[in-house]
Amino acid sequence: MLSTSEKEEINKTPEAERNGKLVLKVRPLLDPLWSFFVALCHTLQEGENELTAADAYWLGLIDEVMGVKGLSGHREVAEYAPDPPKPETSELQVEKPKDSSV
Repeated sequence: MLSTSEKEEINKTPEAERNGKLVLKVRPLLDPLWSFFVALCHTLQEGENELTAADAYWLGLIDEVMGVKGLSGHREVAEYAPDPPKPETSELQVEKPKDSSV
């Protein structure tokens, strides 16, 4: 969000004052987005709405939608375990005896 010169200026600021200066630079850029987000959340709490779980996922209101492929959450990433290796088959396979009663 900041230009290279603004980043350099903030990095040159003493550590104790750095966060305050960063907030002063970024806040005017984020205020409109924050206002929209708060208004959206307030509207969604009033009565019924047609917001689907997928819509809520894409708006960042929820982390995961169960049962929908492609909408993976942090839990899926954190719980990932690779598939176990397939057991090796021996090169010599025993043939079943043929039925000789025919």
